[in-house]
Amino acid sequence: METPIRISFQDVEESEAGAMAEELREYILEEAPEAEVSRERDDPESMDAGATLAVILSSAAVVAVAKGIQAWLERRTSSSIKLVVDSRQLEVSYLTCKQASELTRQLSGLLAVPETE
Repeated sequence: METPIRISFQDVEESEAGAMAEELREYILEEAPEAEVSRERDDPESMDAGATLAVILSSAAVVAVAKGIQAWLERRTSSSIKLVVDSRQLEVSYLTCKQASELTRQLSGLLAVPETE
């Protein structure tokens, strides 16, 4: 099953967020080349390529995508991102070693399909 994730960048100017989106896109694809990662515009009128990433991945690629996000956040320790799947979200800021080790579990939980009764 493929699950779409939206990743946005918190507390930065749109131009910087666009550069960060491209950089994170490269990190994710390095770890999970099978994932579909594209940039989306928040404002359709904007001329930039977009500051939000849309990531489509299978459940098998969760660990690889988490590793890509973790590697990027370790490099950009002052960055903050928000991951959104449907109405569920996860915010990751100022990554510590402990948070990095928990990122895969948190991302897996975010991608889990809610149980229906």
